[in-house]
Amino acid sequence: MNKKKPSALSNVTERDKKLLFTLGTILVLALSYFFAFSPNQEKADEVKTLNKEKQAYVTELDGKIANEPTKRAEITTFKNDRETILAKFPGGMTHEKAIKILADLEKDTDIFSSQVTLAVNNIFFNQAEARTNGTVQVKNENIASTSSVAVVGVAEETYPDIVGYKTILTLSFNCTDEELTKALDFINEYEDKMSVESITVGYDETTGGLVGTMNLCMFAVEGVDNEYEEPTTEGVDLGVVNIFGAKKSTANKKK
Repeated sequence: MNKKKPSALSNVTERDKKLLFTLGTILVLALSYFFAFSPNQEKADEVKTLNKEKQAYVTELDGKIANEPTKRAEITTFKNDRETILAKFPGGMTHEKAIKILADLEKDTDIFSSQVTLAVNNIFFNQAEARTNGTVQVKNENIASTSSVAVVGVAEETYPDIVGYKTILTLSFNCTDEELTKALDFINEYEDKMSVESITVGYDETTGGLVGTMNLCMFAVEGVDNEYEEPTTEGVDLGVVNIFGAKKSTANKKK
């Protein structure tokens, strides 16, 4: 009778069998962790992170939607203010226009200019150059999402670069208190942008009026829709006392 060959495990003790079973279990768990659980855990972490970003983006959108009417109103106000301000600046300045403005000033206020000096179209602001040199810092509001979730951006509002010119009209004048007040009101209320850069006024003992010097700045802007309008010189009288009109000085009026 043939005897059965003993198996390989027949000589293994129960203790060794338990040890081998434990090692096999650990090996299966290790393989499962490295090849199944760990990759899936990384994907789960990525999904959690993406979900947090999406939730933050939803919260961000809710805030923007809630503030949309306010932002639209602010944008409309800014555009209107910008157009109103730039409308005050003519599209150009020439000697004849500056002289015409001075003639209107004398005609409407009776101030008398005994001496006038013109410095036409000095650049006082160049937006493109200022941006290149870094002398002007423009703060733009961030309208994009702060999350990394891909979204369609909003087109940024852009405006053409502008160049600003300043014409300085230096005039020596004599007048009364009332005439000087009327002259300053004329400058402040003039349809084109003007300002008094500096003024020096003294008392004239001879006439009892005022004498002084004024630097009157007239402004113009390139880069906007405003066009230069040639001044109408009709009604500007020519005289031998004053090239801007046949007027007499305050000294003569007081006599």
